[in-house]
Amino acid sequence: MIAERNRLDVLTTLRFFAATLVFLFHYAGHVTAGGPFWLQGFTKHGHTAVTFFFVLSGFILAYSYISLDGPSGLRGTQRSFWISRFARIYPLYLVALLIALPIYIYGTIKGRNPVEDSFFGILFVPLMLQAWIPPIAIEWSPPAWSLSVEAFFYVMFPFLARKTMHWNCRLLLAFSLLLTLVVAVIREQIWPTSKEGLPALNYNFRNLALFLPLFHLPSFLVGMALGAQFLKADKTVSPRDTIIFHASLMLLLAMFAARTKLPDILYSSPIMVVAFSLVIYFGARVVTLPGTILTYPLLVILGDASYAMYILQAPLSGWYDGFLKIFFKIHEWTYDVRLVFLYFLILVGASVASHKFVEKPCRRTIVEWFERRDKKLQKQPCCSAK
Repeated sequence: MIAERNRLDVLTTLRFFAATLVFLFHYAGHVTAGGPFWLQGFTKHGHTAVTFFFVLSGFILAYSYISLDGPSGLRGTQRSFWISRFARIYPLYLVALLIALPIYIYGTIKGRNPVEDSFFGILFVPLMLQAWIPPIAIEWSPPAWSLSVEAFFYVMFPFLARKTMHWNCRLLLAFSLLLTLVVAVIREQIWPTSKEGLPALNYNFRNLALFLPLFHLPSFLVGMALGAQFLKADKTVSPRDTIIFHASLMLLLAMFAARTKLPDILYSSPIMVVAFSLVIYFGARVVTLPGTILTYPLLVILGDASYAMYILQAPLSGWYDGFLKIFFKIHEWTYDVRLVFLYFLILVGASVASHKFVEKPCRRTIVEWFERRDKKLQKQPCCSAK
């Protein structure tokens, strides 16, 4: 097993807040509609936090698995990397799908989901391929599309590490940012931002622009470049690092708060990727600062559970919705701030429990099983003597 590098607790905590933004985007739009503009801004723009996760994923994988000296660019083997990532995300991904399955089947029976889409969803969503197929990109469990994208990143990471980690990090970062701009232009041609919020003229084109894994690869590459630069940089924290981190974090929060007041161009993916990159890189730099609220143990625990919070929010909301309809005759719980807040608390509690009792044990069991299997194979003779 590869020895883990030091934890980056500031980034772990930021994951929790990013997952909370996604939650607000999905469930708090109605209850904030008449509220202050800054609250509406956080709700309206919360989906952008998914891009934050993609940049952060590239950074964390580079930090955890990149070797700047070896010819392969990896610490360990490709196989061990893939086993580790499978063990990290798939068990809870499967649990989330199983939780959502009865509601998904019920919706298909009732005609809410086209039978053809449901058939292909049942076939491809467990394989994490849905983001490649526009008609079913958000079938079964909508947030799972981003895990389909992550699976693509995991497949590509060893090859990207071998090809790019010997580049100059700043050159790789500049190339990745340029690629982010090019992809943003292509996506805008496929599905213009001005169409968001309107009835989809072509659902497949919309899903292609929003969810295709190739369109998110540049964000991941930006994270990889930042992670490699972080590994090479002097780890001594300077006052400048602290200033840049806090300034970039405040700028990012201000951008979210002012979403309804500022033009859409300021929230294009290239600009948001740059903003996220500053927060991630300098958040990693200041991780050793004493006393910062972002390293409080409770927030770190919530950050550790952020993947569960993200992937379980849609499956659990279906059961929450059904419970309120059956027992309390409440059909629109997202219009009641108390019910939205109650669901948030339920989701956080379920996420912490899932992280402790599903994610961690399953990950450990899968990795240890493969390690034992490899040891047995190594002990067996390659050929039998005659």
